[in-house]
Amino acid sequence: MTAPTITTLDECFSGAAYVWLYAMLPKRVRSVPLAVAVILLVIVVFYNTTFVLEQAESLIPLLIAPLALDLADRTILDPELPDRPGVRVVWIVVLASVGLAFMVAAPWARQDLDSWLKLVIDYGQRASEAYWAWILIHVYFGWVVPARLRVGNGGAHAVGV
Repeated sequence: MTAPTITTLDECFSGAAYVWLYAMLPKRVRSVPLAVAVILLVIVVFYNTTFVLEQAESLIPLLIAPLALDLADRTILDPELPDRPGVRVVWIVVLASVGLAFMVAAPWARQDLDSWLKLVIDYGQRASEAYWAWILIHVYFGWVVPARLRVGNGGAHAVGV
C-alpha cells in the first residue's frame, strides 16, 4: 500500500479554501452562470494538466458552490433571506442522484477511458465527496441550525449557536 501524499491529502483543504474564496465575494459580484461557466471552462481547457486531474475533489465543490450558495440555499450566506426548504430538498435530491449515478457508471467508464463521456463520468465520480459534503452542509444549515437561529444582533451572524 502506498503512503498518502500531500497531493491526495490536500484536496479537501483546497476545496474548502476555493469555496471560502467564492463565498467571500460580495453578493453583487457573484454571478451563478458566469461562475459556473468559468470554472467549467477551466476544468475543460486544462483537463489534461496534473493540477486539474489531481484536484477533482477540490474543483468540483467549487463548481457546485455557486449553485448551492446562490440558487439552492441562499440562507447559508444570508440568513435574513426567506427560507426555501422545498428548493433545498430538490437540490439535495439532485446532488444525491448525480453522486449515485456517477458511482454506478464509474466501473463501466473506467474499463477504458476512450470517450469524453467516460472521462466525464470518471472525473465526476472521483469528486463524489463533493456531492455528499454539500448535502451535509445543506442539512446542517437548513434544519440543524436554520437561518432563524443564525441571525445575530446588528446583522452579525452567529453560526453554530
